[in-house]
Amino acid sequence: MYACLCMVSILMCSRNPEFAIKSEPVKDDNEDEEPVVIQKIDKGVSINDALTSGKFWLISLILFNGLFFGLYMASVFKFAAQGTITDDKYLTLAGAVGSVCNGSSRVIWASL
Repeated sequence: MYACLCMVSILMCSRNPEFAIKSEPVKDDNEDEEPVVIQKIDKGVSINDALTSGKFWLISLILFNGLFFGLYMASVFKFAAQGTITDDKYLTLAGAVGSVCNGSSRVIWASL
């Protein structure tokens, strides 16, 4: 199942045109020849610039808040609910349904 989700996500990926290879014709003094095309590659930002940018820390905060508490509850759901619900089969079924909904909703949210 995980391999199928990975293949779907790979097919949904696209290149960011902002970081594409830019080709520009260079004119020579000799007008009889065709212009030479030189490709410039944009290398992006350095690691130091990325770590000091506000966007990096905002994305890190969003990831922490969005993932940490959900993963924590997914790992301790049985322990948290054992005081009120005594049926182990029901807790296991609820955890499994919750995990399937969590995994499928990620695909849906990613496509938006």
